[in-house]
Amino acid sequence: MRDLATLLAAFTVVLAIGLGATLGSRARTRIDWGPPGADGRPRFEYWQRAIPPTPEPRSSDIGRPEGPIESWPNDQLADIADPNVLQPGFVPLRLEGSAPVAGAPRLAIDGLDANGTINMGSVPISRPVQADIGLVNLGSSPLAVARVYPSISAVALRVAGSENGPSGRLEPPAAVVPGERVTLTMRLEPGRLQGPGARSVIVQLFSNDPAHERFDSGDPMSHETRFRLVFEAREWRELQRPIGAAELAIVAGEPRLWVPEIAQGSRGGNVLRLGRLSPVGPTTATVTVSNAGEGLLELDADPAPRPEGRVPRTIAQNELGPGATTTMTLTLIPPADAAPDHAVPVRREVRLHSNDPVAPDVVIVIRAVFGGEDQAPPTSTPTPSSSGSDESRYLP
Repeated sequence: MRDLATLLAAFTVVLAIGLGATLGSRARTRIDWGPPGADGRPRFEYWQRAIPPTPEPRSSDIGRPEGPIESWPNDQLADIADPNVLQPGFVPLRLEGSAPVAGAPRLAIDGLDANGTINMGSVPISRPVQADIGLVNLGSSPLAVARVYPSISAVALRVAGSENGPSGRLEPPAAVVPGERVTLTMRLEPGRLQGPGARSVIVQLFSNDPAHERFDSGDPMSHETRFRLVFEAREWRELQRPIGAAELAIVAGEPRLWVPEIAQGSRGGNVLRLGRLSPVGPTTATVTVSNAGEGLLELDADPAPRPEGRVPRTIAQNELGPGATTTMTLTLIPPADAAPDHAVPVRREVRLHSNDPVAPDVVIVIRAVFGGEDQAPPTSTPTPSSSGSDESRYLP
């Protein structure tokens, strides 16, 4: 017992010395917060250095949307460059405009925009959507895609002829001979999301393409590239776009509005891309409006006065029987600061109201660039396009 008491006494002395040293050290390095405020509490700041003000955005007709990303329109979310995709060493190769290369396999992806993005547009939250994406070998030796992996569980990826496990590893790896392609099928289930709104999904691809960074230094099949999927999940009546018959069956006796120029295959779209336009004088564009249903389609006239940002439009015929079509002419006025040497991107809207029971209100987003190089002549009628690539890969 005496030995135990001696040991405890020695431990107490050591502990006291340690605590004293610690408290003394803290006392010597104590931060002086300054005199207390009116409430008796010390005043302090988390950041001492001055923070410069955020610079004003440059002149552009397309501004960054306000609010959380979920509330953004899909076309504006797709405009925002994602550093996860455009990080050096991982940037995907767009098939459009790319030439074959010699000496190695080279993975190119069909349908990407300049940001490495495929915009799926607006999708019904209660209905799965499928898209086919082409993976092409632009190299001169065999390409092997070993793994495909999405960033959220609401997206499933599949390559025909291969089984993929939970980690996305393909068994066997998808083999692509030079000049050929395989199809990456993407299935989106919006109902598995936590709610409606716009989303951005990163898809990782691992292959033997040496142009990309290697994830595992010991695995020659782990060169990684990435691309992005963007979509906007809404309830049917909130999609504000035409609904294809393949998406939702047409009820007998009901009309169905359809605009082929903005369609994404058998799915309705909402973005009309007019490219580069003249900065001098108004430009007109013509799109087709048709009745894909079985009842009389009635279209409302253009309201006046028109809210700011809405494009004037005229419809040749306001009543369409089943299978009938008409034309809608849009008039676009260039911004005041557009010039031959100054390009100004614009985003405008056209609204269509009809008696279509599933899409009574349709909003067509017009994207164009006024001015800059290679602009179209004044008063021309541009050829509308819903995207820069073939949209036939989209399925309901």
